[in-house]
Amino acid sequence: MDPETFKAAYSNLPSHTMDAAFYDFMSARLEAHAPNEATLQAQLSISRDSFRKKLAMHADKENNFGAFGSLAACSERLGKDLLSFGNGFPAVTFFRGLYTIYQTCTGDATLHQPYNSPSTHAQLLAKAGSRSHLLLDSSLKTFYHGNLQQFFWEVIGFKAPGPSKSPTCWRRKEGELLCPGHASSAPDIFLNLPLLLMFEDLEVSSTGSKEDDDWDYPLRLRLFPKTHVIANSKGLSYELIGRVYLQSDHFTGDYSIDQQHVYSYNGMKHGGKAVLLEGNSCTAKFALGGLHAFTYAALYRLKGGRTAQETFTQHQAKLLEEAFQLTIHRSSTTVWPTITSSRPGAKILATEDLFWLHNPNPYRARQELGFDLPRSLDTLQ
Repeated sequence: MDPETFKAAYSNLPSHTMDAAFYDFMSARLEAHAPNEATLQAQLSISRDSFRKKLAMHADKENNFGAFGSLAACSERLGKDLLSFGNGFPAVTFFRGLYTIYQTCTGDATLHQPYNSPSTHAQLLAKAGSRSHLLLDSSLKTFYHGNLQQFFWEVIGFKAPGPSKSPTCWRRKEGELLCPGHASSAPDIFLNLPLLLMFEDLEVSSTGSKEDDDWDYPLRLRLFPKTHVIANSKGLSYELIGRVYLQSDHFTGDYSIDQQHVYSYNGMKHGGKAVLLEGNSCTAKFALGGLHAFTYAALYRLKGGRTAQETFTQHQAKLLEEAFQLTIHRSSTTVWPTITSSRPGAKILATEDLFWLHNPNPYRARQELGFDLPRSLDTLQ
């Protein structure tokens, strides 16, 4: 974690937010000093326990913080207080990626009003959503043969991960399908990626064996294949900086700040303090290369920082415009982005036209669109 980037993102946040508490906690660790090791260890322990208490008090679900609760619950909680706070955008995008959803349907002109769809219709997440981590499971591991790099490329490449599906239209009322058209898949289309990216495998078992096959967590996770037009742009890759392992009764972890020196953390050893690995185990290639089974989570850092983050956003914005005529609106890098359709004849359906919804919210983030378009150009499977 780059201290200067972190401070720039997290300073001057509202004091009541969990993010401000996180900033105080991390600042205390970055600036910690004491006359001896024992005193320093005590200071860090007090700071850690204080933040844990605040996190548990403000958790969305208390059981997220049990002995085997979601480790990603912390990053999931961070940023939620800032979604409506203008200057909090840099802090939100430190741990959260931004996405939109765009789904189309072919419609059917043979039905009677108001259920017919003489033109294609679509739904669009007009205000970007956010996601703090990517979940892994056994079905995805089987489909991708444990290849995390391939899975990641499909996640950020406008394609729903896993086996392809042909869903029915989303227009239903009381369980009845109102449109027989063929809908496209609706993956999260990432507009921005976080500076710190976490993968979490909730199905990992502490009683498995190495023969169960772990995901392949590469030291370098590329945003694009080598042949891609911007693949070699500076900093467009993630570096593996930490892995969390599931033991029989607790979590342990290895992490590296520079992929050269690796620290190991086990709360039941060394007084709960991280220790520097030495000898052959001191390099990231050895310690983070997957020698342990039961990897529960992996943490990656975007090598190019804010510059790479902005390069990716500009690239995605161009693709959205070319593929779907969707435009991302941002007055500055601190303002939450919105997305609109610029297709000729596109119309946002009024609340009263959403006949399949019960008391639709006029301020709902997901917009319904109707337009006359060649269907061959507007169906993404």
